[in-house]
Amino acid sequence: MPWLFIVAFLLQLSLPQLVSVLSLDKSFAFYILVFSYALLIGGIVLNKKNKYFLVIGLGILLNFVVIALNRGMPVSLETVAKYGSPEAALKIKQSFDFIHISMSSETLLKFLADIIPMPTLLPLGMSLVSVGDLFLSLGIFLVVQKQMVYIGKRRLGKRGKKTVPQER
Repeated sequence: MPWLFIVAFLLQLSLPQLVSVLSLDKSFAFYILVFSYALLIGGIVLNKKNKYFLVIGLGILLNFVVIALNRGMPVSLETVAKYGSPEAALKIKQSFDFIHISMSSETLLKFLADIIPMPTLLPLGMSLVSVGDLFLSLGIFLVVQKQMVYIGKRRLGKRGKKTVPQER
């Protein structure tokens, strides 16, 4: 059911626009975020036969736990300013995206927050990722890789049967 992943992605991507257009309260935006994670977890459960979806699920679960306990994904503003941009730090401080929050002394499970500097492709620079993001990325890579190898073997197998002469 790929639509679960698509709807969850669109909800998270459009959360700032939904809040401003519909004049939603910040706490309601948090419930939309939690609902998007419920959709993602449902999609993982439906695809549990593929072991690589379980790696994706672990990443989603780690991110969900830290977001649920802190009412947003904690991010160190100092680290964002050091590796990212002052504009990004300001957006987080103002809770512009309704997903990320400023890390504080009260933050729970800081080691699961966005604390790992990672280079980005567009725009050029650095961003911060979480342990959950790493598992999520690894799982997506493995799912895509498995699908590519499967399709490649299937195509090669069809050609191989037609072109390889049999020994007598």
